[in-house]
Amino acid sequence: MALDREGWTVFHGDEVWATYPAVRLSQNAGFQVLSPETLTSRALLAGSLALAESAPTACWWERREGDVDAWHVVCKGSPVDDEVCETYSSDVPIAVSADGRSAAYVCRQTLSSTAPEKIPRNLWVVVKGKKTGPYRFVWGIELTADGSHHAYAASESLDEFWFYMVDGKRYDGPWKQTFPPKFSPDGTSIVWAASREEDGRRVDLVFDGAIVTRAEIVMAPPAFHGNREVQWAVKRGRSVRRVIMTAPSGTPEVP
Repeated sequence: MALDREGWTVFHGDEVWATYPAVRLSQNAGFQVLSPETLTSRALLAGSLALAESAPTACWWERREGDVDAWHVVCKGSPVDDEVCETYSSDVPIAVSADGRSAAYVCRQTLSSTAPEKIPRNLWVVVKGKKTGPYRFVWGIELTADGSHHAYAASESLDEFWFYMVDGKRYDGPWKQTFPPKFSPDGTSIVWAASREEDGRRVDLVFDGAIVTRAEIVMAPPAFHGNREVQWAVKRGRSVRRVIMTAPSGTPEVP
C-alpha cells in the first residue's frame, strides 16, 4: 500500500486493487484527527491487510462511504460477501486460506434480542458468507489451506467457559483459557491446547476433539510433522519436554 496522487492505493505489482481517500487507524492505535470529508469517506483500516500464503490475494477491512460507520471485508478490492458490520475487528485478524479462495473474520452486529444484555453478545464469525454466533468473545480463527474447514475458540459471556467450534460443531472443556487451534497441513486433523484453570496451567492437549494428555504449561504452539503427528513443547515440573502425539490409524477426518 502506498500514497500516490489518487490517494491511498493497494497494489499487487503494477495492478491496482483499490484506492481510498483516507486511511483509518484502529482504536488500539491511538488518537486520529480526521477532516469532515474523510469522516464520511471510504477508508481502509490500517494494519488490517491479511495475505494468502500461496496465492496473489490480500483481504482487508473497508469502511463504506456514508454518515453511518459501516464496515465490510474486501479481498483484492471486492467485498467477500454481503455482510455489513458495525465496526471492524481489531482483536481478531482476518484469516485467509493459503489458496486465497476463502476468508473468515469476526463481524460485530448487535441484535435487538441481545442489546439489553449488560455486555451484549454481538460478535459473529463469518466464513464464506455464512455467519455463526452471536458470541461475546472470539479467538484464533483458523482455516485449512483450501478453506474447506474452519475452527476457532469462543465464549458467550464473561461468566461462561470457552469452547471450540470446528465446522459448526461445538467442543466444551470446560476451559477458562484457550490457545488458537491448528489444522494439519492437509486439513484432515486439528489440535488445540486449553486450560481449565484461570492462570492457564493444567493444560489439556486435544487431538481431533479428544483430550490425549495434559501438561502444566504449553511453551510454544503445536508443530505438525507431516499430517498425522504433532509435537508440543510443554513444561512438567522444572523441565521442558517434547510431547509427540500421533493421530489414530484409519481414515483421517476432521471432527
